[in-house]
Amino acid sequence: MLLDEFQDTTIIQYQLIKLSFENSDSILTAVGDIKQRIMIFAGAKKKIFSEFEIDFKATRIPLLINYRSTEKLQYIQSFFAKELDDNVDIKTEYKNNQDGDCQILHFRDSDREADIIASEIKKYIEKGIQLEDICILYRRKFNFRSKDIYREKIMNKLRILGIPARFEDLYQNFLSEPIIKLVISFIRLSLKDQSHEDWIMIQNLLIYLKGFNEETKTKRFRDLNMMIFNKSNQIRNLFSGIKSIKDLWKICVMIIKTFRIEELSLLYPQYLDKNYIEMIFKEFLNYFFQQYQLHKDWISALECLLGKGIIPIMTIHKSKGLEFEVVIFIGLEDKAFFHYRENSNEELCNFFVALSRAKKFNIFTHCDKRYNLPQSIININEIYDIFSRSGVKQISI
Repeated sequence: MLLDEFQDTTIIQYQLIKLSFENSDSILTAVGDIKQRIMIFAGAKKKIFSEFEIDFKATRIPLLINYRSTEKLQYIQSFFAKELDDNVDIKTEYKNNQDGDCQILHFRDSDREADIIASEIKKYIEKGIQLEDICILYRRKFNFRSKDIYREKIMNKLRILGIPARFEDLYQNFLSEPIIKLVISFIRLSLKDQSHEDWIMIQNLLIYLKGFNEETKTKRFRDLNMMIFNKSNQIRNLFSGIKSIKDLWKICVMIIKTFRIEELSLLYPQYLDKNYIEMIFKEFLNYFFQQYQLHKDWISALECLLGKGIIPIMTIHKSKGLEFEVVIFIGLEDKAFFHYRENSNEELCNFFVALSRAKKFNIFTHCDKRYNLPQSIININEIYDIFSRSGVKQISI
């Protein structure tokens, strides 16, 4: 049993793990990083790894190599890692000065910030970096007179430059749902000539739900593949006649019936609630059909829905587990981290998540004013101090 993101395990979740596996013959592997523990507010246990070691007589194996970021970024990250975990060693100086970059940009106001950041993004695109490999992060939403002070102006500047970007939070709410992923896989399998990964995913889920055994596996496996093939052809033909969201919904219902909602609900109990299913599909279908009306092609619409060729703008929490060539963090300021004084460790963990999303390039911004609201860095001065010790450049523009 693999327990991923174990650093964010709650009290109730850990009790369930103990009830299920303590003193059993099961082999458990808990994987996590205390430097990325960002769910304390939701009940995550602070000493979860120590308790796991005692309760399950586990051996701790440190994973010391970051395979995501360049040497230069790893060097900078190690200074923050040391603050969060005293067992971490500061990395030796990186050898290649051209190996990625990290900088802090100071602006007089958010108008200037939007101009420069949009211009920098354009330069990255001209160098060949894909739009979906450039991410704009911010700590949390902060509205002033119905405007989000971190996202709005940059979004507008990108729009003027013809660079597509979107607020990812709106999409992740339904795209993260297993039943939506399943429907997308079946649609993609039906519309694309080669979609091996989708076929395998659908096949494996059906094998699990149908409870194949070794005696009947060979014949049922052949019948199952034929069913997937016939169903995908049927769906492909139906897509040529879609004229409304209602038609699209009928295809989704057909796909769901292939798996049977009763059986899917054994894996995902939330789908016993029909109202919940209707809610997430309403969002999915509206956005999907909207993209089709723009592109007049279902595959292009699906790829856009999944974020291809679009710069994602999201909170730190939504970025967990993701990685990008370029990460631009907007608003390294007190208002963004307004709990820093009371919860400096958890807020520093939040910041470490943002810092460690980038493969090659990190940019952090600070403005003296946002929408005429003064911005300070007094409470989070520790972050700036760590950056200074790691040699990160601070540039006033």
